[in-house]
Amino acid sequence: LKMELSRKIILVFFILLSFYVFSRKLSRTNSNPKATNEEPLFINNPAYWEKKLPAVLIIGAKKCGTGALIKFLTLHPDIARPSTPEVHFFDKDRHYYLGVPWYLDQMPLVSPRQIVVEKSPKYFVSPPAVARIHSFNSSIKLILMVRDPVNRTISDFYHDLVRNNRSITNFSLQLQQEVLDSDSNVNTNSSYISVSSYVLHLRRWLRTFQKLQFHFVDGDSFAKTNPSKELRKIEQFLGLRQDELKKL
Repeated sequence: LKMELSRKIILVFFILLSFYVFSRKLSRTNSNPKATNEEPLFINNPAYWEKKLPAVLIIGAKKCGTGALIKFLTLHPDIARPSTPEVHFFDKDRHYYLGVPWYLDQMPLVSPRQIVVEKSPKYFVSPPAVARIHSFNSSIKLILMVRDPVNRTISDFYHDLVRNNRSITNFSLQLQQEVLDSDSNVNTNSSYISVSSYVLHLRRWLRTFQKLQFHFVDGDSFAKTNPSKELRKIEQFLGLRQDELKKL
């Protein structure tokens, strides 16, 4: 009986010793992730993924290249986006009053390392969106992309004609009738002119958020040159690893 008891004590001792050695090894690995060339196991394990609310919003402006911008950004392994191109949570009442749980449900499953970027260009021209976003996250990061306002207006008007199956015959005449009044002055009541009047909307945002929360992108430069330079600036703005988009 004494021998049997001794064997059990020795067995328990070795089990506890093995557990201690394993725990020490695991602790050293986690405290120094650079000790190996592999990612921590939880990073690429979907079991540890979860939905996250956006840490960054691309707020506009419409027809300035925001669609292309977010496609390039999501090439970075640390950036994810909703499957819906534009969620419109903060500018559409029917979405906003569904609450943050609905907003979270629109977001993708992401790893612990990833951040979520959401793009809805109408946020920029929506007064309610400014206050709602500030209430949601007063320290959120904001990206605003603009381009030559005349070119933006033309592009926006043309897009709407095509989308609504309207004829583009005499396009120039139709455009003039939309953006000019009867005295041939700029029609400030035109929605196309309003969106292109960036300063009117930007003042509202700058009264609510700090300048350091904004990153401004020149849409014309982004479209005409290699976008990698601008993407690296955004990596720095977001605090991301800055070697991931240099391959573009």
